[in-house]
Amino acid sequence: MKLPAYGKALWDRRLSGQRPRVVCLLVGNFWKLPKWLPAEIPRLAVKTAPWHEPTGERFDWRVVSAMTVLAVDVRGPDERAEGPDGWDPWFWLLAQVQTYARDVLMFTPMQDVVDPPDWFAAERDLEVFAWCSRERGAWPPWWPHGDTIMERAA
Repeated sequence: MKLPAYGKALWDRRLSGQRPRVVCLLVGNFWKLPKWLPAEIPRLAVKTAPWHEPTGERFDWRVVSAMTVLAVDVRGPDERAEGPDGWDPWFWLLAQVQTYARDVLMFTPMQDVVDPPDWFAAERDLEVFAWCSRERGAWPPWWPHGDTIMERAA
């Protein structure tokens, strides 16, 4: 598997002993860093793809081990498509990232989230979103982790 765009630079930083706590993951075909994000935060990027399909592109996400990932949806309206069961395919991508990340926070125009002053709303956390999206005790189809992520954090 290959690293996402800008992944080699982050991997080299980590190998040299630097331990950034946060990384920005830009998801879409045009990778413009949002103005609200400090420029010193390292970034990664991936182009829009059918991540929900078994043949979808896979990346080596070990580069984000134990980091907080700020997943920023920079996809245009023509890049968004509905996946299986009405779920946005980006959830499959973010669930892959969550395998190694400490946590994944989502920033997308597809969700209406109001952040309280001085911190991010709980709904931005992918794990919390997956938990709240369960139906009759079953996890959403894009969340392969079940309770293991919660147990890992304990």
